[in-house]
Amino acid sequence: HEKITQFHHHALKLLESPAGTMTGGAAWADLGHCAIKLGDLPLAEEVFKKGLNVPTIFMYMERPRLLAGSALLALAQGELDKATRRAESALALTKEKQMQHFFPLTHATMAKVLAARGESESALAAFGQVEAAALKMGMRPALWEAQLAIAELLEQAGQSEKARRKRAQARITIEEIAAFFQDEILREAYLASTLEKIAG
Repeated sequence: HEKITQFHHHALKLLESPAGTMTGGAAWADLGHCAIKLGDLPLAEEVFKKGLNVPTIFMYMERPRLLAGSALLALAQGELDKATRRAESALALTKEKQMQHFFPLTHATMAKVLAARGESESALAAFGQVEAAALKMGMRPALWEAQLAIAELLEQAGQSEKARRKRAQARITIEEIAAFFQDEILREAYLASTLEKIAG
């Protein structure tokens, strides 16, 4: 965690140069999403704000990802209305521009917002769309996260057996990802940290 945080701030410093700022849209999106996973909300807020407002080469290409990240940030900060608006904007833009590579992310963001609003059935349907899109495009990280989210919603609905089967699918997906690791130490570290998340 500490090492990743150091890299984040080093990257942020590099992006302060004129060339870095000009091409910063994609990097700010990367940094923001990673910062949210680490719980570094101040950094996420800083880079998403830059990505959405500072003119760069990639600001329009990355806008759905930046909006989705901003929605997840608002969700983490307890701003449900803002999270909803940003998630809807991200999803609408992705559909309007047919940016299919962002479909899993923007649908997953909307699904998380729906779940936070207590709209479990709608969230389940949205995560189902994420699963279908991720499976079609071979996006395994998005796939197992959707499968896990579906399992959790099924458990909440009292459908334990369906939840168990969906967790088993998520485990298979994770093991498929791990098979691509050539470094055995990294592979085992990935499996240990990721399978812990699906233990149910």
